[in-house]
Amino acid sequence: MTKRTTVDTFLICSVIFTLFVRNHALDGTLSSGFVGEDVVDACIEKIARLNVFTNDFEFLKRIALIETNYGSSIPNLEQGIWQISSHIHDQLTASTNQMGLEQFVSAAIVNFGNDIGNFTNNDYSIPLRSALAARMYIQLIKGPIDLPASVKDQAIWWSTYYKPTGDAASFESTTLAEDSATATTPRPLDIWFMLDGSASVGVDNFETSLDFIVNITSQVNPDIDKARAGVSVFSLNHSTASTFRSSYSQMEFNNIVKSISYPGNNTFLGSALTEVASVNFAVSSGASPIADGIPRIVVVLTDGLSRDDITNATIQARSAGITILGIGIGNGIDEVAMNDMVEQPSTSHAFILESFEQSLDELQHSVFQRIIKTPAQLQVGSTLTTSVAQNQPFYASYEVSRNNSITVEFDVSSNGQTGEVYVSSTTSNPNSANYDFTVSIAEGTTPIIVNTKELSTLTASKRKRRYLQTEDNVILYLTIKCTSATTLHLTISSTES
Repeated sequence: MTKRTTVDTFLICSVIFTLFVRNHALDGTLSSGFVGEDVVDACIEKIARLNVFTNDFEFLKRIALIETNYGSSIPNLEQGIWQISSHIHDQLTASTNQMGLEQFVSAAIVNFGNDIGNFTNNDYSIPLRSALAARMYIQLIKGPIDLPASVKDQAIWWSTYYKPTGDAASFESTTLAEDSATATTPRPLDIWFMLDGSASVGVDNFETSLDFIVNITSQVNPDIDKARAGVSVFSLNHSTASTFRSSYSQMEFNNIVKSISYPGNNTFLGSALTEVASVNFAVSSGASPIADGIPRIVVVLTDGLSRDDITNATIQARSAGITILGIGIGNGIDEVAMNDMVEQPSTSHAFILESFEQSLDELQHSVFQRIIKTPAQLQVGSTLTTSVAQNQPFYASYEVSRNNSITVEFDVSSNGQTGEVYVSSTTSNPNSANYDFTVSIAEGTTPIIVNTKELSTLTASKRKRRYLQTEDNVILYLTIKCTSATTLHLTISSTES
C-alpha cells in the first residue's frame, strides 16, 4: 500500500472546506518509503516530461514489476524500486564523468535538482532517483532508437545487461500476465486510426498495419455505447473506411478494415489530418460532442515524411479537443515533426520503430495503455454524468484562465458509493503518490474552488497542449477513482469566475 503522508510545499488552491479535503501537495516520488504502482507511474511520467528520452515501450515499468513488484518486495533498500546494482551504478558514474549522458543528466538536474539528477552516491531509495538511474542505464546501453520493444526482447535484454542472473522466461511470463490483466476497458472513447497508404509502405507492410488496427480495437471494444473507432487511409488522397456514425460488431468492423485497399502514391498527411479533425470528428458525422467528456484520440501510423505541412493541421486537431498519438516506422520518419505533432510529452505519445519487422503487435499494449490514460477535455460550464468502476479511473482536464477561479462540483446521488479525486496542475494522470490536492467524495455534493492565480505551474501554451491558447491559460488535471464496492455514479459540473 502506498505510504500516505503529506509534503508541505505550496498551497495551490482555495478550497470550500469539507471534512474530506486534504489540500497539501504530495509527491511520493521524492520520498524514501513510497511504494506501489502509483509511485512507479508517477516516476515514469516525470521522466517522460523531460522530453529527452525516446519511448521505452513500458520497459521501465516492467523492470519495476520484475525487480520488486513495484516496491512491495525490495531485497535491497538502498537499490530502490528498480534495484540499481553496484554494476549499474559504476557504469553510470563512469559514463556521466565522461559526458556520455551529458544532455540527459543536465535535463534531470535542471528539472529534479542535483540530488536526484546526478549519481555521485549509491543510495537509490528515493523512487525517482532509482527510476531515473534505470532509464539512464537503458539509454547508455541501447542508445536512443534501438530499444527492445517486445516483451521477449525486453526479457532477454534485462537478463543480459540489467540483471545477468535473472530468468528471462520468468520476466516474460510475469509481464504477459500483468499485461493481460489490464488489456480491456469499457471506457467510452472516440478513436480514429489514420493509416499511411503511400508507395513506400508496400503491400505486405500495409496489411500488417491493418492487422494492428484489428488487434488493438479488439482491446478497445468498439461499440456504439462505449468505445467507437473510425479508420481512414491517406496517400495522395484521403479515404474514409469507417465512421463514428456507423454501428458495427467487432467482426463487422474487422471485415471492413481487412477489406481496405492499398492505394500507393505519395504521403499527404497534413490535408488528411485536417479532414479528420474538421469532418470525421464533427458531431454531424457521428462524433461525440466535446461536452460529453469522451476523449477524442487520433492514432497516426506512418513510415515517412509528409509532402504537405502538418503544423496547421495539428493546430486544427488540437483546437477540436483531439489528442494525437503517432507511430513512426523506418528510417524515413521525421522525428522532429512527429514529436511536434503528437500530444506532449512526446516521449509518451510517439512510438518509433526501426522497421515493420519490429512487429506492430508488440506495440499493442503500450499504445492501448496510453489511449485509456488520455484525459477527457471537459469544457468549463458543462455538466457531465458518468460512472467510474473499480480499478478503472476516470481522467479529465479543464483549461482555465489564469486570472480566474474554477469551481468544480462532484455530486454523488447514491448512499454507499465513494471515490477519491486527485487534482494536479503539473501531471496529466495524478494519483495517490503525486497530486497537488485530493478530496474524498461520497453521497451529496462536494465542491472545490481552485484559484488559478495561485497555481505554480507551466502555462498550457508552454506545454504545447494546444496551439491556440495564450500564456494566460493553465490546465487542471483530475483523476477520479472509485473506492467503494459498487460502481461510482456521479455528476461533475463546473463554473469559472
